[in-house]
Amino acid sequence: MVRTMANKKRFSNKEFLGSVREYLPSEAVAREINADGKAGERVRPWDLGENTFYLFDAETMSAIGNAIEDLALEEADGSLLACFQQFKNFEVHRERYSHLATTIDRVEVLAGGKAPARIRRLKFVEDGRGACKNFWGVLYEGRRREALLICQQANQAKTFDEKTFLGFYTFNPWLLNRIRQEILDLVQGRASSLPEFQRQQGIDVAAKHIRLEFTREKEALGRAVSRFEVDSDRYRVSHFMSDLEQGLLRLRQCKTRMPEIIARAEGPARP
Repeated sequence: MVRTMANKKRFSNKEFLGSVREYLPSEAVAREINADGKAGERVRPWDLGENTFYLFDAETMSAIGNAIEDLALEEADGSLLACFQQFKNFEVHRERYSHLATTIDRVEVLAGGKAPARIRRLKFVEDGRGACKNFWGVLYEGRRREALLICQQANQAKTFDEKTFLGFYTFNPWLLNRIRQEILDLVQGRASSLPEFQRQQGIDVAAKHIRLEFTREKEALGRAVSRFEVDSDRYRVSHFMSDLEQGLLRLRQCKTRMPEIIARAEGPARP
């Protein structure tokens, strides 16, 4: 069914994080992925941003998923797809998902292993090939709002509380639909990966790299201007112009490297 954007209400990040924080314990951790594609500084919960990759601990990731489930319950319509790696991880969510199934139009839970006992109006999707065993996600599409959390396990921990996950959340309906379809394609053997997840990771790394380079050059230009203002006898116009040209050259070199940076983060090209 085709929906126009006119009846869609944009979900603000501030509003969403208010719901996330209700579930976050004080020791929960999220670290933003830096321009090198590695986990950097710890991020405060109220500073999280959509379409940005983080390394989440299990509690932070669960809190974001809970906030999306709350959105579904508030909207009381639409469809929700949850990926829990293994069905054994679903048991602690059984009561909540029973409530979701009686509240919204469609609820699906995808995982590997033995499916739980039947729940009315809830569909279990068995990942018999284990294609999604490393992914955790909650995808909600309502008539007015939508939200997506998609993460890939980043360590080898077996116990859920000890796991860390690389991923992001978004309110972009196009992105949600794309990843939903790729998850289903992966489980049904029509694909071997989630290329949109990889593409978004590549974009994230490239954007952070660009911001880092611009910040460095802005700071360098500020130092040059300050020196020109107070030390013009020794730091002449020719020196200032030379430093400016060097900065522009570094930015041009960054532009030249950008396709390689994106390709490296994305991984293999799509077929």
